[in-house]
Amino acid sequence: MGKKPLRIYCVNPKNPENFWTMESSVRAVGAKTLMPNAALATLMACTPEGMAVRYLYCDENVRTIDFDTACDLVAVTGFTLHADRIREICAAFRARGVPVALGGVYATLYPSAAQRIADHVFIGEAEHTWPIFLSDWTSGAPKHRYVQETHIDLRESPAPRWSHIRSGDYLYFAVQTSRGCPNNCDFCDAIRIVGRRYRTKSIPQIMREIRNAYDAGAETVFFSEDNFFVNRTFTVELLQELIRWNRSVRTPLSFSCQATVRIGEDEEVLRLMADAKFSVIFLGVETIRPQCLREVNKGHLASVDPYRSVMNISAHGILPFVGLIVGFDHDDQDTFGELERYIEATCTPFASITVLSAPEHTVLYERLRSQGRISGGFDGKWHFSTNIVPVQMTLHALLAGHRWL
Repeated sequence: MGKKPLRIYCVNPKNPENFWTMESSVRAVGAKTLMPNAALATLMACTPEGMAVRYLYCDENVRTIDFDTACDLVAVTGFTLHADRIREICAAFRARGVPVALGGVYATLYPSAAQRIADHVFIGEAEHTWPIFLSDWTSGAPKHRYVQETHIDLRESPAPRWSHIRSGDYLYFAVQTSRGCPNNCDFCDAIRIVGRRYRTKSIPQIMREIRNAYDAGAETVFFSEDNFFVNRTFTVELLQELIRWNRSVRTPLSFSCQATVRIGEDEEVLRLMADAKFSVIFLGVETIRPQCLREVNKGHLASVDPYRSVMNISAHGILPFVGLIVGFDHDDQDTFGELERYIEATCTPFASITVLSAPEHTVLYERLRSQGRISGGFDGKWHFSTNIVPVQMTLHALLAGHRWL
């Protein structure tokens, strides 16, 4: 008889109610939640060949966690906005005597807190540390803390294993083509997780993930990196390959992504995106006031015409999902009316209007803390609250103006 396999219960926590869960859109098409967790699916794919591991899976956005399931280990991931639920899940399993491995964005940004609530903590990217942990576990000597000191070569990241999910539960699948951002915006903590060096998977790698998603039942794929438009040559090559592949299948996939507002000025890229069947671009416009961009180290976008960019995207048949922020130091009571007129003038069909916050570990947080302008913590939601004490209006006026807009 073979060795009894290690049973690992992978858990994706329930999303707290917030704008980004897009619950009404999800319900309208009969799905249960937005997209499956690619981190856990990638983790499963990192298991060394021949190792006796059996994975169980629960996305709490789709079904209820079975806290009494028979398993040797629970693996939990999550973002900052999942912090409360992560603590509850870890405590519930540990109370039953089941050890917990915790990784992801929350564990990476708050390692000290993570170490207090989990038995094994993974800081940073886990493609290399997870196989090491599995080897340590099977030899009887797992460590409490695993740290990926350097950012990995993405060509070594395996395609996510989608065998545990049902496509009908999700609005779209996620494919990640790159990690890293060359920009250093003051309010963004993404570079603490993925770094500033832009790294990409190979085109064949990405197309294998596209085919896997298609075979698993995907109808729409979301490219989950923060900015789809960093290396233009790479973007063009990928789009050309997506067009070739989409023309070869009976039912083409549609795609969506996030990108800098600069993408709206590139006619060739927009034409290729339209031909590749992109339906939505989440566009980081942020603000139409150049002085607001400069105050948070986003001055590189000040030369872009936010009116022309949005309308160019619409003209190519792609929906511009416009991201706007209020609450900059250079914002005042006139900001809300200006943004309303901008949305109307550009015929923006869909917008996310958030309130500027300062996540811990960011340049903005440190600067405002030194000025005594941080009040409370950041919950990861970006809507209807902030931990920043505003300058040109009261907090009440800022939040009321945001809600009005």
